[in-house]
Amino acid sequence: MRDLRTEIPDGWNEKKLHSVIKDLSAGVSVNSGDRPADKNEIGVLKTSSLKKGCFIATENKVIIKEEEKERSKRTPKAGTILVSRMNTPDLVGEIAYVDKDYPNLYLPDRIWITEGINADEVNAKWLSYKLISPEVKHNLKSIATGTSGSMKNITQNDFLKLPVAFPPKHEQDQIVNIIEKWDEAISNVDNLIKAKKQYKKGLMQRLLSGKMRFPEFEGEDWVEVKLGDIAEVISSNLDKKIKEGQEDVRLCNYMDVYDNAVIDSSISFMESTASEREIEKYTLKEDDVIITKDSETADDIANAAVVKNLESRVLCGYHLAIIRPNREKVLGDFLAKQIMTFAYRKQLFQMANGATRYGLRISDIENAKFHIPSLKEQKKISSFINCNNKEISLLIEEKQAFETQKKGLMQKLLTGKVRVKNMN
Repeated sequence: MRDLRTEIPDGWNEKKLHSVIKDLSAGVSVNSGDRPADKNEIGVLKTSSLKKGCFIATENKVIIKEEEKERSKRTPKAGTILVSRMNTPDLVGEIAYVDKDYPNLYLPDRIWITEGINADEVNAKWLSYKLISPEVKHNLKSIATGTSGSMKNITQNDFLKLPVAFPPKHEQDQIVNIIEKWDEAISNVDNLIKAKKQYKKGLMQRLLSGKMRFPEFEGEDWVEVKLGDIAEVISSNLDKKIKEGQEDVRLCNYMDVYDNAVIDSSISFMESTASEREIEKYTLKEDDVIITKDSETADDIANAAVVKNLESRVLCGYHLAIIRPNREKVLGDFLAKQIMTFAYRKQLFQMANGATRYGLRISDIENAKFHIPSLKEQKKISSFINCNNKEISLLIEEKQAFETQKKGLMQKLLTGKVRVKNMN
């Protein structure tokens, strides 16, 4: 094991975890359903409930059978630390601090819970922060064993023998108080982001259906049209294979559309090749709308994105369709947003054919019915929603800045590079 420990600061003492943690206990493996438990049900935690020091209680599966409920043993308790003892190489050793009791949730056999942390010597929350610090996290992952490339395991003995440098208890408490202030700021911004997104969802449904109108457009009728009457539909069959003798191109692929509302030059597109005919047919143009036309599940059909400000040539890849709007009738930005509302997406994915894989035919897309206002109203609706999107983007940037600052501060506090005074 390559030890990343730094020099121990004055007044800190190195101890092995078994000196401050009495024991580790695991849950049991039980059969469970494929959904989270409701508030009146019992659930078993998934390993994804542990993430970067945080406990995500909603990451669980409902336990339905009575005999499985009787076999369940340990629940998360306030002031304890959970440890993922078995997981993939990247996730083994994940840590989570538990802030309250969860009597309806149980641990699986792959998660430990700490027992008997000496509260006189150790602030459990400080220890959870320390266990996710880079040097301890590295050492923790390095003791994981297993020949499988997909699963690693940590033994209790190896975990409890890990050396950790502890500051005095009062300094641990002060470090926790400081980090909690950053956690609170991040949580406040995150809650604001969630509220803005929820507001945006309702706003889009009302504006893009005509249920909410701007005063200057009241009295103007929306018209029902078939998508094929206001746009050209181009189904792409361009695969990802690099073929000799063809021209080098960049591809907009399925996940580019799935993960982004706007297809622009900020995306790292895949490199491939294409023939002259394919380049002519599938090169994306400003204001094109791209939708996912094939998927393993029907409800992943018709995710939409609009093309904006591409600085170089990009082609539309396989399992996608280009909807090229007639700009005298509809704006691509408006159309992409309208497709993403529930009513219009539902119409499209209900048209999808298939049993194990679903797909839209060009005729399905062309026959989909839409209601659209004038170009002026489309533009105002799109601009209004884009302003809301910008507010959310700025809040996300603010949250990311707080998280980066917190990470740097934690590194300094948890190694003793920056010391805190006893405020008692």
